[in-house]
Amino acid sequence: MSKKITKISKENFPAAVDYAYALNNKMTTNILAQNIVLPIGSMLFAIHTLILLLGIAHAIVADNNGSLAILDAFPFIPDYCISVWEQFGLITDLVFFKIVMFFASLYLVPIVACGVVRLILSIFIRGKKPTLEGTAAQQAKQLYLYVEQGPFHKRNSYDAQIIWCRIGGISVIACFTAVVSHALYTNLIPNGSALWLHIVLVVIIILEAVLLYLLYARLYFLLTVFIKPYYDSRKKWETFKDEVDRYWLSVDADEQKRRKEASKKSYDGWKYKKLEETAYYKSKFNEYYAQYMGQPYETEEDRAKRIAREVEEDLSGGGGWGDY
Repeated sequence: MSKKITKISKENFPAAVDYAYALNNKMTTNILAQNIVLPIGSMLFAIHTLILLLGIAHAIVADNNGSLAILDAFPFIPDYCISVWEQFGLITDLVFFKIVMFFASLYLVPIVACGVVRLILSIFIRGKKPTLEGTAAQQAKQLYLYVEQGPFHKRNSYDAQIIWCRIGGISVIACFTAVVSHALYTNLIPNGSALWLHIVLVVIIILEAVLLYLLYARLYFLLTVFIKPYYDSRKKWETFKDEVDRYWLSVDADEQKRRKEASKKSYDGWKYKKLEETAYYKSKFNEYYAQYMGQPYETEEDRAKRIAREVEEDLSGGGGWGDY
């Protein structure tokens, strides 16, 4: 990839154009990668997590001289977990570190697989190359339009991550809960057991499923931190677009003037500057003030009629002031 450009000037503008093209290639690749890398990484992580959970369940049951009948049909699952555990035993005898390495192995396979797929996509996919001509200002504008127009994925990467987290999490928890439920009902609940015992077991299973899903969601979030650079570079693109816009304004005085005029036109607050001096404002103020004080409200016309009537009554003597 071209050298990263953080500050554009007239001297390094050609390098900035090359960097924009490199970013375009990356964004174009990421659009497809989000539809391939993210699902692959998510499903590999889900499958590996399920195998780990089943291996742990098998180990717990085996320590109590029991067995999981469903796993008898898939003997490779406990064999795989035991083999990995033994390999970690060659590195250390400390159980804590072996557990840490076991959880770390959940991420190793998805990250490597996603990296390989992303590398293959980047070899074959190319974005649109910018074509610039004219003056410095015209070329700066053309580069800005090139950067501003994309390419962008229709779905935000965060929304896609949420979808695959739910797909993987629900699948894993559903399979594991089915295995555990079958084992519990087979070994712990005899036929003809009391209803309350069944209810307690159902509640335990539901709580176990919820807690495991929350744990899976946290672990999956960590996975996305590792593989997100393979399918999302929107932040780099937006940062570079802002820098291109800054450079464009620095070399195009007409664009600076146009934006200043547009900003003034778009702001219509100045017409309200003397609002309090208008008759409408005064009438509304009097109305709300009268409501607040609990007095009857009268418009300016009503007020004028009332004053005229009072003056007429005063002049006619009707107000008790005599006949003038």
